[in-house]
Formats: sequence, C-alpha cells, structure tokens
Amino acid sequence: MTPGEVRDPGEIERTIAAHAQEPNGGMIVLPDTTTSINREQIIVLAARHRMPTVYPFRFFVTDGGLISYGSDPFDLWRRSASYVHRIIRGET
Repeated sequence: MTPGEVRDPGEIERTIAAHAQEPNGGMIVLPDTTTSINREQIIVLAARHRMPTVYPFRFFVTDGGLISYGSDPFDLWRRSASYVHRIIRGET
C-alpha cells in the first residue's frame, strides 16, 4: 500500500494517475474535507483509470462511486436526536 498525500485539487489527478500505473492497484479514500469537496473529480478519475475504490461515506456512492465502508453521518445525526429527546424526558 502506497499512501498518496493530496493537499489541493491539482494533486488529485496526478496521484490517481500514478497509482493507476501500479499492477492490481486500488484506492481507499480517507474521510477528509479535501476528498469530500472534490469527490466528483475523484470518482470520475477512479472510473476513468478503472481503479476499484472504497470511499468513506455513502454519499460518494450515491454520486457514482463503487463502494463505501464506514458510518453514515446523516444517520448518526438522526439517531442522536432521539437520544437527546430521551435525555430531556429524564430517561436513564
């Protein structure tokens, strides 16, 4: 496994192209502000280079990514509301 450090959108294409040259390559996209903001570009480039890619959140998959493995932050927020409600009612 070779980490690819990406700090700006310009590095995304270079990093993915470099990893695509490796035999039997694939990517694991980590949860980060940069990857979330630039997810469309990452998804398109991964598909163009035919690289199997695992994404950190479900919204990457709904935007066209292959697969995600991780928590669903929207579901966690929904569930937290029920816990807050229970706490306010005084449940233990």
